[in-house]
Amino acid sequence: MHYSAVKAYNAAKLAQILFTKELHRRHGPKGLTSVAFNPGNINTGFATQPGSANGWVHLPIVEQLLLSPPDKGADTFVYLNT
Repeated sequence: MHYSAVKAYNAAKLAQILFTKELHRRHGPKGLTSVAFNPGNINTGFATQPGSANGWVHLPIVEQLLLSPPDKGADTFVYLNT
């Protein structure tokens, strides 16, 4: 079987969402709130490693057009936690 970093990443994100939904199903009635969120396309340098399939996103012009700064990505996280 061939390992795919993209498939592994996608599976991990799906598992996170499913875990959050199950946590809410089990404990939401007791008052526990659980959320999973997508901060959007944030310029964190995540895909800058050599050989990354998404390395093209970090070309300067693409970064300016498509990616938000990390502090903007944190806004939703801060909102959800306050």
